[in-house]
Amino acid sequence: MLYFGVLASKGDQTRVIRIGTLIAVLYYGLLLAVRAPWQVYPLQILSAAMVAVNSGVAITFFQNYIPEQPATATNLFVTSARIGSTAGYLLFGWLAATVGYKLVFGFCTALSAITLLLFLHQHRQRARRVDTVEFVPQLPT
Repeated sequence: MLYFGVLASKGDQTRVIRIGTLIAVLYYGLLLAVRAPWQVYPLQILSAAMVAVNSGVAITFFQNYIPEQPATATNLFVTSARIGSTAGYLLFGWLAATVGYKLVFGFCTALSAITLLLFLHQHRQRARRVDTVEFVPQLPT
């Protein structure tokens, strides 16, 4: 968590969140390959890294969108996280009982991969916009 915090403070939080999303894809993808309970234990390192990004860096990411109202951004993030977690836990339990854990982990892998692709697409679109903006010097007034 400290490492991701330092990494985010030195640069763009979006890059760290993309790394966290890649970690989520790896984590859920590797959970699909688990054949014995002991194999889950080393994967908890990836889970901890994913939680560190979501807990520590994502809140700063949202606060940057509303810099003049940091309390509003924090409240929005925390409330959304609680609602999302509660809905996710209920949905996970229902899906696991209905279709099994493997399919749920596959679904989580797919959602994480889609999220990563959307982040990468947004990054390319933003880079393309920066490249096409013309520099117009401003004359002093």
